[in-house]
Amino acid sequence: MGDVLVTGATGRVGRHVAAELEAAGAVVRKAMTRPQGPGAVRFSFTEPSTFAEAFDGVDRMFLMRPPQISNVGRDMFPAMEAARRLGVRKVVLLSLQGAERNPVVPQKAGRSTSTPTAAMPDREGTS
Repeated sequence: MGDVLVTGATGRVGRHVAAELEAAGAVVRKAMTRPQGPGAVRFSFTEPSTFAEAFDGVDRMFLMRPPQISNVGRDMFPAMEAARRLGVRKVVLLSLQGAERNPVVPQKAGRSTSTPTAAMPDREGTS
């Protein structure tokens, strides 16, 4: 199994994700614009020159959308395509930070129609 790349590895969520993965024995690469410390690797969604080194040997990724990126198609999709091309096979995406303060997310607006597990298929692919 390859390494895990954690974006936002120095932030409020990413640092805990990285620590838990390391505690579980995973080799963690911490994506940073200014790398420092063990496991740090230079990475920026808007700098394609950082993709190859960041994704080298990585097959899983924790991906958090940086708050300063508003144009996801322009600023994140090229990195995602590079990740796929370079061998990343599994991605966990945190797409919304601050949900506890956002009144329009489904769980706050009363629009949720099922329990989280109700729509999950069993191992044979049926619900």
